[in-house]
Amino acid sequence: MRVKTKELGTATYLSPDGALIEENLESLRESARTASGGGGTNLVIDCRRVPFIDSRGLEFLQDLSTEMRDAGGSLRLANVSDACKDILSLTRLDQVIPVYEDMENAGRSFL
Repeated sequence: MRVKTKELGTATYLSPDGALIEENLESLRESARTASGGGGTNLVIDCRRVPFIDSRGLEFLQDLSTEMRDAGGSLRLANVSDACKDILSLTRLDQVIPVYEDMENAGRSFL
């Protein structure tokens, strides 16, 4: 899976291109590690091109959120499809990781 990275203001934006499934997670994991650098970085994952999230993807997001919070940063999701919103809602992960309609609002939430 390709992951585009963009730094803007107080956040780093990651844009994966593919489903968040076990086979695809390593490139997103590496991009998140590089972006955070072990510090308190704020991350936004743009889910515009994420059609599906499996159990490993959900576990990854939860672990990443915890790691970011422990390091003094935060994780946000943006542009989440209706199907992925349903998955996040059913697993209650949307109560742990804030979900925003677009990248602009997700970025503003750090201010």
